[in-house]
Amino acid sequence: MASLGMRARGIATKFGGINGPKNRLAAIVIIPTIVYYLVFRYWPVVQTLFLSVTDAQLLKKDYQFVGLENYAFIFKDPHFVKAIWNTTIYALSTTIITIILALILAYFLNPLPRGNNFMRMLFYLPMITSGIAIATIWLWLYQARFGLFNQVLGNFGTPPIPWLVSKQWALPSLIFMAILAPIAAMLIQMAISRSREYLADDGGAKVSGKPWALAGALEKLQAASQAIPMNANPSTAHMFIVNPLTGRAFMNLFSTHPPIEERVARLRSMKPRM
Repeated sequence: MASLGMRARGIATKFGGINGPKNRLAAIVIIPTIVYYLVFRYWPVVQTLFLSVTDAQLLKKDYQFVGLENYAFIFKDPHFVKAIWNTTIYALSTTIITIILALILAYFLNPLPRGNNFMRMLFYLPMITSGIAIATIWLWLYQARFGLFNQVLGNFGTPPIPWLVSKQWALPSLIFMAILAPIAAMLIQMAISRSREYLADDGGAKVSGKPWALAGALEKLQAASQAIPMNANPSTAHMFIVNPLTGRAFMNLFSTHPPIEERVARLRSMKPRM
């Protein structure tokens, strides 16, 4: 305890004491954040808890204390109980299935000799993908009349299913979406990144008029990247002309760079501009 106290005093002395100028500046800087949390986060919670034990209404100024009557009322509502039950099933299903899938993927991907950090980055990317874009895609997939799922089922003679408005299918549909949405978003990101590489090759070939020269340059860059490891990490891999995080063939499925062999074949198939 004595050594801990001496260390604390040493830190305080380093920053000019407890009331030193640096500490005062730090206090001034964090005041707006503290005010924000108190006013917009904690105060509404306290006020809501207080109003929940009164008979307050939106257009009524006066209110009286009623204790736990409001809570007793909502627990008697069958819709509220059903909502709690559905939420519990949704949370447990998505959590358990997601954990099982994560463990399976980790088991097969962890032994890879190279590319572990790259794979971690890829599986995190969907977490920062626009939720609106993902929701729009899934709404189209579940659309009752023209959705992709019903179109596929229609080929087998199955009538359209109202996925999101049916009592039978709404909850399973949401669970299915919550589990597969990150994977779908990751595949979309990979497809967009790969198409960007192909478009860059096409543009370079048209501007230079020498697609075979670009193909040879790509082959040399690929050979050099395999002979001399590049100083790259998953966050900077997309900035390289060739994939700096090479791995086994399985990694090509998740790579942001298309295989060099495919890019070279595309370039060599182009006719040179005279």
